[in-house]
Amino acid sequence: MRPVVTSVFLGIAVLASAVRAAPPERPTITVAPFANETNKAALAPLSPALADMLLNDIAAATNLLVMAPGQADGAAYVLTGAVRSVAPELRIDVRLVRGGDHSVVRQASVAGRPDRFFTLQTALVATVVDVLGDLLAAGDGDRIKQAVRGNHPDSFATALTYGKGLHARDASDLETAARDLQRVVAADPAFTLAKSRCNDVITALFRTGGRVPVPPRTTRRAPKR
Repeated sequence: MRPVVTSVFLGIAVLASAVRAAPPERPTITVAPFANETNKAALAPLSPALADMLLNDIAAATNLLVMAPGQADGAAYVLTGAVRSVAPELRIDVRLVRGGDHSVVRQASVAGRPDRFFTLQTALVATVVDVLGDLLAAGDGDRIKQAVRGNHPDSFATALTYGKGLHARDASDLETAARDLQRVVAADPAFTLAKSRCNDVITALFRTGGRVPVPPRTTRRAPKR
């Protein structure tokens, strides 16, 4: 019987070792649309655009489990904020909120000119990294910042059109969404996130028998970022 007893104790020891070695669960997080507090309806599309772009930025972090907004019930943290216009600059507030009690963990603001939008977005993502703080593992901040190149457009006007396309998609107006997103891709070929969203919408149109708009010609070369 001794071999049996030895095997039992060996199994317990292996199980205990596996429990000790199990990595901690990654914090869950989502990004909520940024409130438009500019009193300018024309800037409303910036809200879904920022949320979608930042969601994909933070997905580069290895220590976060990023949840899509539609599946984010129960997320431990929510990244959100507000867009405020302070002429001639655009101010964006960022808040990290606990999902349970909605208390603010950290918050910060960034401001920049709309005509230098990519520079503003780069600063915004750096601010998001600071706000996320100790939720990030070593190297996550750099990974998130590097994701900016493909996840953000070069111009403010393109970002607004992107937001319009996302709004139309969420309203199940797939033809309008495809048309807007095709314009974005034509205007900014380096905006790879827009290409992905556009392909998703076109695929959905094919599946539902909808009419796929004829894409416009590329209006300019991919920008150097």
